[in-house]
Amino acid sequence: MIPARSWDQGDGLYKLEASGNAFASSESLYENIEKKANKICGVNGFYYIENSDPKWHGQTSYSNGMAITASYQVLTKTISCK
Repeated sequence: MIPARSWDQGDGLYKLEASGNAFASSESLYENIEKKANKICGVNGFYYIENSDPKWHGQTSYSNGMAITASYQVLTKTISCK
């Protein structure tokens, strides 16, 4: 799992995204999002603008004539600092 990423959307809004492979739990994605949100907004806190759940994706790679498909999940949230 990689750390959550953020994009400043302007007007105090931030889009946050956390992703992980099939072994990452949904709870760990939510924890990464909250950790990033707390880092951005500090002691004032934040609130969610949109309510979303992790979405599953699949990716196929080819190596030596074999197709290998792997799954991963992505959680995207938009927040606003208080």
